[in-house]
Amino acid sequence: MVITDVRLVVVGFSDDDTSRDEPLWEVDQSVVAQVERKKFSKGERNFRITFTDGSWCRFHSYSESAVNRILRHLSSTFLPLDQLTPAQQNAISIYLAECSSSEQESGGSGSVYPYGIVTRRPSGNLLFEAWSDPAHSVNGLDGCTMHLISPEGGPPNLQPGDLD
Repeated sequence: MVITDVRLVVVGFSDDDTSRDEPLWEVDQSVVAQVERKKFSKGERNFRITFTDGSWCRFHSYSESAVNRILRHLSSTFLPLDQLTPAQQNAISIYLAECSSSEQESGGSGSVYPYGIVTRRPSGNLLFEAWSDPAHSVNGLDGCTMHLISPEGGPPNLQPGDLD
């Protein structure tokens, strides 16, 4: 599944090469009304997307972290990086520099990709997510990092739902 600030795209793979995905179906994000985790599913990795016309579809993921990202991204407002305030952009720059230094110290390449995503959380705080080339994966995840920022660009007051 690919989620952008405009579209939701379901992709498939004709072989084991995940770089050759093929779009199977897509819809504008504006028609997504609700996204919910199905609590009774094994490992709580099933989720349902309901659309503004009342129709819905149910999905399953083998990765809990993928479900968490999908739920977070489909239930949040995306903010383009160029529309952030200077204080918010500065907070992200400082965080990226700290991540790069930390990655190098742990034996990684130090490469942190600055083209992350920023979403506004229900509290108003901003969540920045980026990717890097770590020395070692953590819980099967390679280089996904998150940083929470207050609306003013400073340290946040953590609220329920900020990291969901």
